[in-house]
Amino acid sequence: MSAGEGQLGRLGRLPVALRVAFWMVLGACGYAAMIGVMKRLSAELSEYVVLFWRYFLPLLLMAPWLLPRGGLKTERLGLHLWRALLMVVRGGTLVVAIKLIPLAEATALIFTSPLFATMLASALTGAGVVVTGKVLLRSESSAATVFYLTLFSVPFALLPALWHWEWPSLDLLPWMVALALLANTYIYSLTRALNIAETSLVMPFDFLRMPAAAVAGIILFAEVLDPWVWLGAAIVFSATIYITQREMKAAKSATGAANPE
Repeated sequence: MSAGEGQLGRLGRLPVALRVAFWMVLGACGYAAMIGVMKRLSAELSEYVVLFWRYFLPLLLMAPWLLPRGGLKTERLGLHLWRALLMVVRGGTLVVAIKLIPLAEATALIFTSPLFATMLASALTGAGVVVTGKVLLRSESSAATVFYLTLFSVPFALLPALWHWEWPSLDLLPWMVALALLANTYIYSLTRALNIAETSLVMPFDFLRMPAAAVAGIILFAEVLDPWVWLGAAIVFSATIYITQREMKAAKSATGAANPE
């Protein structure tokens, strides 16, 4: 057993909430650094070209590691494709936003996703990257879910990139390598968290992306946030917690009604 596998084994013995917190903290750090790198690259490249490299480079990084290990067989290619399309659309709006406004502010704008993810978890399971990921994890491994998401995102991201294509300079190579590592860290951490617990437990931790993005913005771009941004994010976070608790109680009540003693 390798040292890394031993560490993951010990992590698996922790309570569910702590394991989810670990992966979501790691994912938030990866996310914040990733969008910081994307903003740096978008200063010299089209945002659509940056989006393409955001998916293509992680695929190059993970393929040699995952393909020899096997376990990537799937019978849900349609859902993988749908999830990848949603991911690229969301990624495209994000990369445009971070080019125009501070990182944390752009992150705050997408914080309504936990609200919808929690509600959709019991109704429209085919909608949303998070919800479709949770559905796939019922029958797919974490590795397969991450691999197919990245694989199918590449052609979707390539289409708009071709209209704005430009090759990156050699000076951007370190940033491109960092983008590949950080993008994989973010999506793999989120997938592991979703594999451990229900959406309603995982998504409140998504708020960690806000302070992480703020720190990245301060360090990389000396960004200063309006206090109203923090207030708005706090309101959304509070609403997320409320809806999460309400949905969990409703689910327990429904389960109890369906399985009376």
